[in-house]
Amino acid sequence: MPDILITDVTLSKLDPGLGEQFSVDVTVENRGGSTTGSIINLQIYVDRNPMDPDPAKRLFIDESSGGMLLEYDGGPEDFGEFVLDRGSETLPANESRTYSVIINNTVEPYNAWTANSPVPWGSGTHKLYAYADANGINDESFEKNNHYLSNPVTINPFIEGAPLYPKNNIGMDYNPNFKWNQVLGATSYRLYVTASNGTALINAWYNASLVCYDNNPTCSVSGGPGLFLRNGDYSWKVQPYNATTKTYGAWSASQAFKVEVPPGTAISPAGAIEGDYAPVYTWAKVDTATYYHLYVKGPGNVVILSKLYPSAGTCNSDTGLCTVKSPTLKAGAYTWQVRTYSSVGYGDWVIQTFDTSTVKPGAVTLQEPAGNIGTNYAPKFIWQHNGSATQYRLYVRGPGGVVLLDKWYTTAAYCNAGTGLCTVQGPILRAGAHSWQVQGYSPAGYGPWAVGAFETSTAKPAAAVLQSPKGDIGANYSPQFVWDRDPAATQYRLYIKDPTGTAVWDRWYPASSACNADTGKCTVSGIALRRVGLYRWQVLSYNPAGYGLWAYESFSILLPAAPILTSPKDNIGMEYNPRYKWEQVDQATQYLLYVKGPGGAVILNKWYPASQICDGTYCDVVSPTLRGGAYQWQVRAYNPSGYGNWSPAAQFQTDVQTIPRGVQYMLMNVTPNQAPNNKPVFTWQKSPMATMYRLYVKGPGGLIHDKWYSSVSVCSGDICSVVSPVVLQAEKHTWWVQPYNFAGYGPWRGASFNVRYAPQPAQNLAPSGSAASFASYSWDKSALADKYHLYVVGPNYVLDEWYDAADICGGVQCQTPNPATLDPGEYNWWVMSYSTAAGYGPWSASNFTISP
Repeated sequence: MPDILITDVTLSKLDPGLGEQFSVDVTVENRGGSTTGSIINLQIYVDRNPMDPDPAKRLFIDESSGGMLLEYDGGPEDFGEFVLDRGSETLPANESRTYSVIINNTVEPYNAWTANSPVPWGSGTHKLYAYADANGINDESFEKNNHYLSNPVTINPFIEGAPLYPKNNIGMDYNPNFKWNQVLGATSYRLYVTASNGTALINAWYNASLVCYDNNPTCSVSGGPGLFLRNGDYSWKVQPYNATTKTYGAWSASQAFKVEVPPGTAISPAGAIEGDYAPVYTWAKVDTATYYHLYVKGPGNVVILSKLYPSAGTCNSDTGLCTVKSPTLKAGAYTWQVRTYSSVGYGDWVIQTFDTSTVKPGAVTLQEPAGNIGTNYAPKFIWQHNGSATQYRLYVRGPGGVVLLDKWYTTAAYCNAGTGLCTVQGPILRAGAHSWQVQGYSPAGYGPWAVGAFETSTAKPAAAVLQSPKGDIGANYSPQFVWDRDPAATQYRLYIKDPTGTAVWDRWYPASSACNADTGKCTVSGIALRRVGLYRWQVLSYNPAGYGLWAYESFSILLPAAPILTSPKDNIGMEYNPRYKWEQVDQATQYLLYVKGPGGAVILNKWYPASQICDGTYCDVVSPTLRGGAYQWQVRAYNPSGYGNWSPAAQFQTDVQTIPRGVQYMLMNVTPNQAPNNKPVFTWQKSPMATMYRLYVKGPGGLIHDKWYSSVSVCSGDICSVVSPVVLQAEKHTWWVQPYNFAGYGPWRGASFNVRYAPQPAQNLAPSGSAASFASYSWDKSALADKYHLYVVGPNYVLDEWYDAADICGGVQCQTPNPATLDPGEYNWWVMSYSTAAGYGPWSASNFTISP
């Protein structure tokens, strides 16, 4: 039969917390006589309530259960048994294997209670026992060599109500969960948390059923969002209460804990840093810190710096370092310190000391300029750097003792640590003898002056030799102006006059920027000329000794310049008939406009006379109707001398077209009761994407007008209008408008109106002239009139009467009897026609005389 022996029992967690889950590692060896594998069964027993003594001081096998269970002689109330059943796993002969058994209050698949749930963990020192069995054979079950009873493992004591967490230093856990061991019989717990000054932060009761675990001997409470602990010391304790017995338990021992941001490590500067009067403060980055407080004190305990720096802009995650550049310090001893800051408060200070040099800088050694430097009127001043100096004063005087330069320069900006030299580019000097001095400075004080001297040439420069442009340069409206360099010249003046004699350019250029010492040439470019004809240009040289002589040259431009395009450019939206506009070119007589559209299709390639499209400043051409898409256009000018250059291409885009919407409103400007409005204006609102409109008009006799109009020809702003091309008859008319673009036809929109004609004026009035008497008033019949108003004024007489046309008019004439005998004298009379449908016509006038 196999002989199973437990050779070791250890806790995998050597120091489990009070009541925490842990595991037991049991090492088993098969020493039996069988060479076949044996199935191993383990039983672990934990004395969970050591305060309840075991009268028999022993454990025994429950024979009634087949030898697989252990019984506690004092009764089943102190069960603490765990079973590990490896029914499918064998242990070969002469081999050892370690098995792990989890010890807690939960039910695991291979770690089940063998009896009723155990009593809660009691206070005291707990012992653990292990037993092993091979193949579950009763005769061998729990033989002496199968158990590990002689030296049981001791587990940390479990204390009812003992605080578990937080304790000691909990770092940045500023909102901890408070955890403690359960107390047998407790139905609620009072949690009491205080700060170091005694202020109560939590003092509340909690129902045990809500904060304690059924399968774990602990309780846990969160401080909630209102609890936010800052850096500092705290303490807490709990008190149980039993609602059944209505008794309060004793307070647990008070547990102290600390919330703390860890401090950083100050690295540099430290010790003697000599002439580094602006060191970089460097310390180790702390991941939990959001800010750092840097504090620096100098000689005499003067505070140099006290400032918070954000971690994000101060620290480097790759190097793990934080750095801050110091302001310039004085000479002497310094103390600097830094502390972390986060949402929980400040960490502890870390302190470092350093010293800056108290030795004044020594005299510097001047290098150049020295002696006669000829025409180098802008020399570099170079001297040897003195290691402790932080600044230098450069002082230069010219002929007559005139001060040309007196300025301080920082070592950091003007001195090279590699070469040990300091360099300053000097200003333009004068011709003659100069002296220069340099003085070093550091926070320890001023160093001595170093003095040097040199001379510059007193010879004036020669006249420049002009190279180009010369003669006919075609259409090159931006030529390069080139002349020979004179080493003695420090500046050149370039002066240009156009064909009208107007100065178009007058500017000085430093020889250092306009001239190339290697090629011996001076070059100026980028000047845009615009006129056709003869140009004259000249150059004047100069140096501090005086002006040279003017040099003269001329050139001609006979071909027109490339036009400068102004619009359209970029996105012009729904402007499908843009105006191509450019600046008028001097002497151009014609322009070639070239436009390409989507897919490279040529939209325009046409010549236009300048006289027809230009106004003296700009030229413009209305585009044919475009589709939506990207376009490119160029213009080329021409005159009798030839073709100019193409303008640079300009690009623009139009919105891709969709079928236009119908017009929004339609108006007629027909005014009733006035002279015949037989040619009204058809008016409608512009449809945004429409490029064409169809106007369709019907009258009493049928179709009157049907024609397409381009948007650009009939629309202005948001309004489109067309004057009726024909005289309309009286009565009702209907008209429609339909928009169109390359995407298709929009919907029709229609409206109706009436044409109303006022009657014509009366004609051929009688009587007129002189007569002794007359029988009636007469006039020609007016079409459309159905009434007439007769008005007569004379000596002691007025006639004011209305007549129906049906009563007084025949086929072509109207006549009414004279109703009275008139006195001799002069008379004036009028007739006005009237239409009930159309209104009043104009008055017609005449006069007559009644002789004695």
